Amino acid sequence: YWEVEVGGKSDWELGIEIDPDHEKRKTWFSMIFNRRRPLVLAHVHGNGYKIRKESEIIPISPDCSPRRIGVYLDCERYQVSFYNADSMSCMHSTGFGPFKSILAQFSPGLYLNGKNCAPLTVCWY
Repeated sequence: YWEVEVGGKSDWELGIEIDPDHEKRKTWFSMIFNRRRPLVLAHVHGNGYKIRKESEIIPISPDCSPRRIGVYLDCERYQVSFYNADSMSCMHSTGFGPFKSILAQFSPGLYLNGKNCAPLTVCWY
Protein backbone atom coordinates (compact mmCIF):
# COMPACT_ATOMS: atom_id res chain seq x y z
CA TYR A 1 0.00 0.00 0.00
CA TRP A 2 1.26 3.47 -0.83
CA GLU A 3 -0.26 6.92 -0.88
CA VAL A 4 0.39 9.77 -3.27
CA GLU A 5 -0.45 13.42 -2.65
CA VAL A 6 -2.09 14.73 -5.82
CA GLY A 7 -3.34 17.96 -4.23
CA GLY A 8 -5.22 20.18 -6.63
CA LYS A 9 -3.43 18.94 -9.75
CA SER A 10 -5.63 18.85 -12.84
CA ASP A 11 -3.72 16.12 -14.69
CA TRP A 12 -1.93 13.04 -13.29
CA GLU A 13 -1.71 9.25 -13.55
CA LEU A 14 -0.64 6.63 -11.02
CA GLY A 15 -0.88 2.90 -10.55
CA ILE A 16 1.12 -0.10 -11.72
CA GLU A 17 2.63 -1.59 -14.86
CA ILE A 18 2.51 -5.37 -15.18
CA ASP A 19 5.12 -7.43 -16.99
CA PRO A 20 3.28 -10.69 -17.83
CA ASP A 21 5.04 -14.01 -17.34
CA HIS A 22 3.23 -16.01 -20.02
CA GLU A 23 6.20 -15.79 -22.39
CA LYS A 24 8.84 -18.29 -21.30
CA ARG A 25 11.73 -16.95 -23.36
CA LYS A 26 12.36 -13.50 -24.61
CA THR A 27 12.45 -12.82 -28.31
CA TRP A 28 14.19 -9.90 -29.97
CA PHE A 29 10.75 -8.45 -30.76
CA SER A 30 9.56 -8.52 -27.12
CA MET A 31 12.85 -7.04 -25.90
CA ILE A 32 12.57 -4.07 -28.29
CA PHE A 33 8.89 -3.28 -27.76
CA ASN A 34 7.52 -2.58 -24.30
CA ARG A 35 5.13 -5.40 -23.36
CA ARG A 36 4.12 -3.96 -20.01
CA ARG A 37 0.42 -3.61 -19.33
CA PRO A 38 -0.66 -0.45 -17.52
CA LEU A 39 -3.28 -0.49 -14.81
CA VAL A 40 -3.63 3.10 -13.63
CA LEU A 41 -6.00 5.68 -12.19
CA ALA A 42 -5.81 8.94 -14.13
CA HIS A 43 -7.25 12.39 -13.65
CA VAL A 44 -7.34 14.10 -17.02
CA HIS A 45 -8.02 17.84 -17.09
CA GLY A 46 -11.57 18.45 -18.20
CA ASN A 47 -12.33 14.71 -18.56
CA GLY A 48 -12.60 13.50 -14.96
CA TYR A 49 -11.24 10.30 -13.43
CA LYS A 50 -10.56 7.18 -15.46
CA ILE A 51 -9.15 3.70 -14.92
CA ARG A 52 -6.85 2.67 -17.75
CA LYS A 53 -6.42 -1.10 -17.93
CA GLU A 54 -4.34 -1.97 -20.98
CA SER A 55 -6.41 -0.52 -23.86
CA GLU A 56 -9.67 -0.36 -21.87
CA ILE A 57 -10.73 2.97 -20.34
CA ILE A 58 -13.31 2.97 -17.53
CA PRO A 59 -14.71 6.32 -16.33
CA ILE A 60 -15.30 6.53 -12.58
CA SER A 61 -17.10 9.15 -10.48
CA PRO A 62 -15.70 9.56 -6.96
CA ASP A 63 -17.82 11.32 -4.34
CA CYS A 64 -15.33 14.19 -4.19
CA SER A 65 -11.92 15.16 -5.58
CA PRO A 66 -9.36 13.41 -3.38
CA ARG A 67 -6.15 15.17 -2.37
CA ARG A 68 -4.41 11.84 -1.63
CA ILE A 69 -4.76 8.55 -3.50
CA GLY A 70 -3.99 5.20 -1.89
CA VAL A 71 -2.93 2.25 -4.04
CA TYR A 72 -3.29 -1.22 -2.54
CA LEU A 73 -1.57 -4.02 -4.45
CA ASP A 74 -2.52 -7.59 -3.52
CA CYS A 75 -0.09 -9.81 -5.43
CA GLU A 76 -1.54 -13.06 -4.07
CA ARG A 77 -5.06 -12.25 -5.28
CA TYR A 78 -3.90 -10.48 -8.47
CA GLN A 79 -5.81 -7.34 -7.54
CA VAL A 80 -5.15 -3.60 -7.27
CA SER A 81 -7.43 -1.12 -5.49
CA PHE A 82 -7.43 2.67 -5.61
CA TYR A 83 -8.61 4.59 -2.53
CA ASN A 84 -9.50 8.15 -1.69
CA ALA A 85 -6.94 8.23 1.13
CA ASP A 86 -8.62 11.27 2.71
CA SER A 87 -11.78 9.28 3.51
CA MET A 88 -10.39 5.73 2.96
CA SER A 89 -13.24 5.01 0.55
CA CYS A 90 -12.55 2.62 -2.31
CA MET A 91 -12.69 4.35 -5.70
CA HIS A 92 -12.14 1.22 -7.82
CA SER A 93 -10.78 -2.35 -7.56
CA THR A 94 -9.81 -4.57 -10.44
CA GLY A 95 -7.96 -7.79 -11.09
CA PHE A 96 -5.08 -8.70 -13.35
CA GLY A 97 -3.47 -11.91 -14.56
CA PRO A 98 -0.23 -13.70 -13.73
CA PHE A 99 2.89 -11.55 -13.82
CA LYS A 100 6.66 -11.73 -13.84
CA SER A 101 7.16 -8.31 -12.31
CA ILE A 102 5.17 -5.23 -11.35
CA LEU A 103 6.37 -1.64 -11.33
CA ALA A 104 4.79 1.38 -9.65
CA GLN A 105 3.86 4.10 -12.13
CA PHE A 106 3.73 7.82 -11.32
CA SER A 107 3.09 10.51 -13.93
CA PRO A 108 2.61 14.16 -12.89
CA GLY A 109 0.70 14.81 -16.12
CA LEU A 110 0.89 17.59 -18.67
CA TYR A 111 2.40 20.94 -17.68
CA LEU A 112 -0.59 22.89 -19.11
CA ASN A 113 1.25 26.23 -19.35
CA GLY A 114 2.12 26.17 -15.64
CA LYS A 115 -1.38 25.34 -14.39
CA ASN A 116 -0.32 21.78 -13.50
CA CYS A 117 3.25 22.35 -12.32
CA ALA A 118 2.91 20.94 -8.77
CA PRO A 119 4.65 17.61 -8.15
CA LEU A 120 3.15 14.29 -7.16
CA THR A 121 4.43 13.43 -3.68
CA VAL A 122 4.70 9.90 -2.32
CA CYS A 123 3.59 10.14 1.32
CA TRP A 124 5.89 8.86 4.04
CA TYR A 125 4.53 8.13 7.53
